[in-house]
Amino acid sequence: MIRQFGRYTLGDPLGGGADGSVFKASEDMGEGIARTVAIKLLTPIPPRDTARKQKFLEEAKLLAQLSGHPNIVNIFKFGVDEQQPWIAMELIPHTLTERIGDGPTEPSQIRSMIAQVCQGLLHMHEQSPPVLHNDLKPSNLLVDSIQHYKITDFGLAAEQDADRTYGVGTVQYVAPEVLRDNGRRLPASDLYALGFMAYEMALGRLAFRRQLPGIFGPEESPVAPSAAKWMAWHCDPAASVQRIDSIIPQFPAKLAVLIEKLMAKPIEKRYASARTVLEDLSQGGVSDGAPVPLPPPIQEPRKSRWRPVVAAALVALVALLTIVFLAGGSTPPRILLYNPGNLSTAASRLPFEGKIDALPQGASLQLKVKERTYDISLKPDGSFTGECQLAAPGEYKGQFLLTSDGKVVVKREVNLKRAAPRTVLLKIRTVPSVAQVTLSIVPEATAELDAATGPDGSVAVSVPYGRFAMTSKHDAYDPIEFAIETGFDPEKELVLELKQRKRFIEVTVVPANATVTIAKRGDASRAKVTLDEEGKGTFKLGPGIYECEVEADQYIAQKRTFKIATADEKATFTLEKIPPPVALPPPPPPVDVKRLLEELPAGVSAKELATPHTYRLSGVVLNEREKASLMARLLPGAEFFELTEVRVDARELAKKVQETLRTMGLKDADANAYLKLNGGEHFLRVSFKTVGQKLDAEAKSRAESFVIDKTLVNVVVYPE
Repeated sequence: MIRQFGRYTLGDPLGGGADGSVFKASEDMGEGIARTVAIKLLTPIPPRDTARKQKFLEEAKLLAQLSGHPNIVNIFKFGVDEQQPWIAMELIPHTLTERIGDGPTEPSQIRSMIAQVCQGLLHMHEQSPPVLHNDLKPSNLLVDSIQHYKITDFGLAAEQDADRTYGVGTVQYVAPEVLRDNGRRLPASDLYALGFMAYEMALGRLAFRRQLPGIFGPEESPVAPSAAKWMAWHCDPAASVQRIDSIIPQFPAKLAVLIEKLMAKPIEKRYASARTVLEDLSQGGVSDGAPVPLPPPIQEPRKSRWRPVVAAALVALVALLTIVFLAGGSTPPRILLYNPGNLSTAASRLPFEGKIDALPQGASLQLKVKERTYDISLKPDGSFTGECQLAAPGEYKGQFLLTSDGKVVVKREVNLKRAAPRTVLLKIRTVPSVAQVTLSIVPEATAELDAATGPDGSVAVSVPYGRFAMTSKHDAYDPIEFAIETGFDPEKELVLELKQRKRFIEVTVVPANATVTIAKRGDASRAKVTLDEEGKGTFKLGPGIYECEVEADQYIAQKRTFKIATADEKATFTLEKIPPPVALPPPPPPVDVKRLLEELPAGVSAKELATPHTYRLSGVVLNEREKASLMARLLPGAEFFELTEVRVDARELAKKVQETLRTMGLKDADANAYLKLNGGEHFLRVSFKTVGQKLDAEAKSRAESFVIDKTLVNVVVYPE
């Protein structure tokens, strides 16, 4: 690192920030005399980046022009050595950060700090065009042992009319309009930061944090503040703090009101200029300090060249006006603007403020822009604030008209400009609200941006101004592709109407002449799936649960349930032929009905009908062969039994077996129905952990009681 910059020799580091580091340095004054200064080293400039170098020199020159005011740090020299930009300035070792303690500060010290900082801001804001600091905070206010304050660290300072982009300052002290209105900055934005510092200084750190539990957390379990929390607090109109005199009763009420007005979130309720703050301080009663002297306003420069004859006439005119004034005449009114020249904004509404010098009694002020006229409210002291609407980016001509007694007494032409926003905050929401919708945004001139919707189905993305293409993706919804303009406003809302993506279900059926129907669960109507010669067919379905049925003559019908979600489904149906009827044996001897009832499988129950000794059987059996065996077993007493409610349902039977075993205390018992590979008939597989030889045997016997053919039950007992 370079240690020598001209006559300055670098010493120990003092601190640093995002834009550079500050060092103590020694300046060689000649004749063996040296003085201690501070040197700020900014981020090095690449050799070929001449634009950035020129920008630094312009900004350093701007700061040097402000130097010399008693409340602005003195700039001695600046330059760029071997791509290293540097600024030499006076060294004041302490900042306001060190003066803010845990407890309250004397009101007289608060008043002195506000007055001195306002003097410095007034010098900056009344330049033409105004210079805004944009990063006022305690560490940027230098203070010496006799409580003399100086503003420093102008890393974000800018001419208000300059066509540049600057970062947002330390977010704890940033005004709401800077965060909300596309970076809109006014002199009042610096005053907001001043008010916040005064509030913190007055209360002390502990009481200050108690006023903001949403940022610092409760006192018993504090948390570290975040930039996001500060931004949300500044931008929330409902978020506020108590006035100082309601927390510290002995604090001067008028000074508390002044600080409250500095901190006002609505810009129309905040002090518009540092001069107005100083006027209120000078009126007395704010605290016990002496009146604050007000500097004269900085007059706007006039750049006309006058010929000698015209100049002589002007001198004569001035003399005449002086005689008239001394004789009891009045000074002609003037329309003064605090931000003269090009009034510029990137938003749809352009704010302005100023003052009428020598305001006539009963006068009114208007601004005409194109076909529209804006009435501007004048305060008794002649100051005014207002705004006009600029529908689209471009340059506009405006005219201020001061009217008195029905006549226009002063006209002032102004240039108005609405710049196209560099970026637009795109607020996207989906209908219905769907999380994790992936968005690919492709602006015309920059790289692709990726985003995804949150739990509420919305997301905000900052995109470059202009035209962009967008694609949405989600497994359950059809993709959306379109191109659109951002528009001129700082924010744009976009609604994506999502349509559920339909999936294909592909079926293969044997035999190929089977009939396949499908219906969504709960719907009465069924749709038919057309099969080709090979028994294959497809059907397009939206998300949901569906029931598919396959039927064919002389085959046992099948029914299956599908859940259609994020992927296509495939299914194969192989129907089994209906078995031939079982030959009936010769009529049996007289039937013992009670014995036959005792031999029913456990999945079948009997209900006696109105006719004595006649029973209706209902329930489920494992397969068609079991049903045939049941019919054969009951054949001797066929006249006493109705089997119309006995059906084949292997899964339901397995469920009953599992429930029965668990009722016996085998909580981990599991029963499932499977198809035999060779015979094609269903069989049961039952498993459970051993509970003792006796209970194991009892459970096995209980499971086998659900079938006639005991070989159809495979019982597996796991060791404990």
